[in-house]
Amino acid sequence: MNLRIILLHLKGLDMKIILTSIDSNEEAKRIARLLVENKLSPCVQILNNCQSIYSWDNKIVEESEYIMIIKCKEDLLKEVCRIVLKEHNYDTPELIEIDTLILNPKFLKWFNENSQ
Repeated sequence: MNLRIILLHLKGLDMKIILTSIDSNEEAKRIARLLVENKLSPCVQILNNCQSIYSWDNKIVEESEYIMIIKCKEDLLKEVCRIVLKEHNYDTPELIEIDTLILNPKFLKWFNENSQ
C-alpha cells in the first residue's frame, strides 16, 4: 500500500458496501431510489440475471435474482439496513457488509456531496 493510500485511509475515507438479492427489478429500483433520494446512499447498482441456488424450507431452489450493491458511509450503515429490511419483499433478505476504502479523491468528493 503506498503512502497516499495510507494517508487517505487515516483520514477516515472508508465506505461500506451492502449486498442483497431481490426477485424483482422494480422492487430493486424502488428501494434504490428510496436510499438515494434520502441521501443514505449516493449510488445503488442493480445487477440482473444472477442465478441463485439455495436451500429454503428443506428444498433446493433455483431462481433468477437481482443483486443490489449499496454504497454508504459507515455511520449510515444501520439506517440503510433498517430501510432495506423494512422495504424488502423477502422473509429473510440477505444483508452482507463489505468494508472498502475509496481510493479516488474525486469519487470521494462526489460520494460525500451526495450522502448525509
